[in-house]
Amino acid sequence: MINFIYLAVNSINILEETYFSILTLLYFKDNTQKDFRIIIYTDRPDFFKDLGELVSIEYLSKVNIRESAGKYNFFFRNKLTTLISYSS
Repeated sequence: MINFIYLAVNSINILEETYFSILTLLYFKDNTQKDFRIIIYTDRPDFFKDLGELVSIEYLSKVNIRESAGKYNFFFRNKLTTLISYSS
């Protein structure tokens, strides 16, 4: 099984891009024999509620996001901590 992991936080643009990407991925799922699942790490689970059981949603609080960014607010650390969280 292939896992697609999305990190969608902070910006409405990122949320919309993620949603569109997932819709595209779901379109291709109908045309492939491979099993995959979609996991979204987000601070706005309500934004993805229309996708229902097609995705798994992991809630990230503002505190989690801030802590992951670290002392210097390096946002891209959130990607690493999301992957570490997923793999454990």
